[in-house]
Amino acid sequence: MRTPITLVLVCLLASLLSHSGAGQARAGTIFNNFGPGDTYGTGGGLTLSNRSISTQIVGYAFTPIGISYFFDSVTLAAFSDLGPKGLDVLLMTDKGGLPGATIEALHISNASEPVPVSANSTLRPILTANTQYWVVASLTGPEALGLWYVNSTGDVGPEAVNDGFGWGAETGGHGAFRIEGTIVPEPTSLTLLGLGTIGLVVYAWRSRS
Repeated sequence: MRTPITLVLVCLLASLLSHSGAGQARAGTIFNNFGPGDTYGTGGGLTLSNRSISTQIVGYAFTPIGISYFFDSVTLAAFSDLGPKGLDVLLMTDKGGLPGATIEALHISNASEPVPVSANSTLRPILTANTQYWVVASLTGPEALGLWYVNSTGDVGPEAVNDGFGWGAETGGHGAFRIEGTIVPEPTSLTLLGLGTIGLVVYAWRSRS
């Protein structure tokens, strides 16, 4: 009778692990303040500048609510109007309510209108649930001047500007952006049951031997 029991346990184990892993690749939206159809407020926003007479880097905060994610991509309504079209987008930690350390640096080579523009993560760092992070945009080319459009949904939250002399808090509407990710799998009852089943399979195999 040991052989049928072993086969049953192996099949059960395969089924459990299959079902427990099915949710490991679930994509989700971490933050999004675009309107329907990726609309945004075209009436204004914060200036992006990399000119010899002025520099301005802009950052907006977001927080993954209740769930941790692998960071996959960022989409934002920002562009370079004058000069080169390169745009650097930084994912940063929070430090005292302002942008802190860089987690990942992304580059968009042609950030021109029409927006939005997007960049995909290669490092896929984990964004921990209920922890504040920042998306920061800066123009890369000399004498470049552009804009990060405000959102059209009324979203407000922490924002910051760096004019070359450090970060300072700003007030107003958030720039329009979206953060996409993949949910970090967590242990489930099925996974735990699967581990128990592994023990039963090993026990049955050793008993047969």
